[in-house]
Amino acid sequence: MLGRCCISMLSASIKLYFKTWESKLCITWDQKLKDNVFKKQGFIKGYQLYFGEVLGLSWDDCPADFDILEQIVLARISDQHPDSIARLEVKHSLSDRRPFSERFFVSDTERKLFADPEMADVTWMKPTVHVSREMLFSAIKHVDELGEWLEPKMLAAKNPR
Repeated sequence: MLGRCCISMLSASIKLYFKTWESKLCITWDQKLKDNVFKKQGFIKGYQLYFGEVLGLSWDDCPADFDILEQIVLARISDQHPDSIARLEVKHSLSDRRPFSERFFVSDTERKLFADPEMADVTWMKPTVHVSREMLFSAIKHVDELGEWLEPKMLAAKNPR
C-alpha cells in the first residue's frame, strides 16, 4: 500500500510539473482538442504532444521511458479508483494492460504468469498493482530523467535570448 501511495504522489507530481510549465510558458490550446487528446491518450501523451509542438521537441532524445511514465499514471488511477471496497489489493484493468508489451507494476510471479501468451488476454484474471521498492525507485529515476532532459528546454523557451 505504501508503494501505491508513493506512485500516486509521483503521478500527481508529474502532472503538476507539466501544468506549471504550461502556465509559465503561457501556453493555450484549443480546449476541446486538448480535452479530446487528454481523455483518449492520457495526460502524459497529451503533454508530450503539445510540448512537442510548441517547443519543437524530438522526444526520441529523452532518456525517460514513456511506457513507465504512463504506467505510473495508470497505477495511480487503479489505486485511487479500486474495483472493490472489500480488498486492500488493487488490480490492473484489462484495458490498461493492452497498450504495453509488459506491465511494470506487477509482482514477479504475475509477470511470469501473464507473459504466457495464453494468459495475456484472460479477462477474468487481472494482475495486482504491485509497487516494490525497486520499482518505485526506478519510476522515480525515469521521472527525474524526464525533468533533467526537459527543464533546459523549458527554460530556453521561457527566456529566449
